Amino acid sequence: MPESLGSVTKSIFLVGPESHKLALEFSVAGHLGKLVFSADVVADDTISGKVGGIAITPVAYSSSHDATMALLVTALKALTAVTDAKISPLDSTNRTIVFYLDNQVTPVLADWLVASTGAGTAVVSSSTVLNDILQGMPIAQLGEDELILGPVATLAWWGATVTPRVIGVSMHYGIPGQFITAFMKGYTVIYCKLATTVIPGPAKVVAVEDVVTTPGYEFGYLNPENTAVTTNQAGWLLDSGDDNDIVRLLLLY
Repeated sequence: MPESLGSVTKSIFLVGPESHKLALEFSVAGHLGKLVFSADVVADDTISGKVGGIAITPVAYSSSHDATMALLVTALKALTAVTDAKISPLDSTNRTIVFYLDNQVTPVLADWLVASTGAGTAVVSSSTVLNDILQGMPIAQLGEDELILGPVATLAWWGATVTPRVIGVSMHYGIPGQFITAFMKGYTVIYCKLATTVIPGPAKVVAVEDVVTTPGYEFGYLNPENTAVTTNQAGWLLDSGDDNDIVRLLLLY
């Protein structure tokens, strides 16, 4: 976290616009793995496979294709190598699963199979989305503290919500687990106070809290949120937090 410039009171400037371009440091998130099913899974289907040589607990069909995909996400998250997993926002059929691994581990995906004793026809294919960051490459937030993605991995993870998540441009090359410094799209960083749960990412300001009035001056905490930020984006939250937490907000130009 950047050092504050002076004492921290209310929405104070933490990193000011001391030059024509603000720079901050981030950690490169892990590479992504992707599983794509050719058709819906059906009754009597069972999904199995390995990530980095470790097998998931086999996932048997349960009530519907969507419910079975949710169980597969849970099975992937249970692996120590997998940091997070979800159904891809790019696939309206819910036949694509994306997940990412920590640090420099490249997902080694093997033996993925949909075994069926019934009428199932689904075939699963696996692939890797690399998250190497190149010099001059746009970067976006993963949604966890200090972790960033390159544009291809961002599209795979966040889908159509890429543009408001681009937070800056990398100054140099980096691979998962390394730190990179980025020129930011914002111009300064301030502390804010939360009234709801947030994750790092695009944010809008919805209120001002703890207002203090003094002769000729009034100040307080900006109150940001980042649920469905499609208009009136104020900047990007750099931290996750809950109600009453103090977090950093990078203000948009």
